[in-house]
Amino acid sequence: MNTKQCPYCGEEILAAANKCKHCGEWLENAAMATKSSNPKVKKKPVAAIIVGTVAIAAVLSLVLVLAGGKMSDEDLRQAIVGSYSYTETDDSESGDYIETMTGIRVFRENNVYEDIGTSITFFYDDDSGKEVNIKCVYEVYGKYEIQNSYIIFDVRLGDIKITVVESNDRWWTRYFNDHLIPEWKQDLMLDNIEKIVELNDRFLTTEIEYEDETVITTYIRQ
Repeated sequence: MNTKQCPYCGEEILAAANKCKHCGEWLENAAMATKSSNPKVKKKPVAAIIVGTVAIAAVLSLVLVLAGGKMSDEDLRQAIVGSYSYTETDDSESGDYIETMTGIRVFRENNVYEDIGTSITFFYDDDSGKEVNIKCVYEVYGKYEIQNSYIIFDVRLGDIKITVVESNDRWWTRYFNDHLIPEWKQDLMLDNIEKIVELNDRFLTTEIEYEDETVITTYIRQ
């Protein structure tokens, strides 16, 4: 019977094994083919999934712009300046995938914006039977312009930093670094237009078209 050493723990396993019976690690080549099509952990663009929860008071504060409003782009450029927080949880119906994102987005007077936050992803790995938790921090810096009530972001690859800072699974850490994070960065550069729906002294609400659906995004003004 042909055997080999596990590259992770050094224990002897069958030569044809796809997974080590001692440490539970997937062997790189076999695991990549099995897991690379897993759709549950594909990152959406930050702008497409960060949706804050707003408690609407009985009397709304002064509304600066609504859908179909008449504010000029120059007025919008002045009104949007400020810092906004967001918190969002995205999960599957079965509950085996949950992603929570929290952060701060800042629009500055010189048409520069920054987006700094944390993404915590939890999912159940059907292959290993393991609950996986991965925490990333991200920093995005770029330019923005407002045209016809749309925010147009100009982000370069070098202005995006996404780093895995905590993980309980070495294989998934590598998979995030090698596959999901590069996809996330590409999404941030390509999905770069948001329509302003509402802007007031309490929050900013936008729309973005993502994968044939309209996603409403709300940022809470600080």
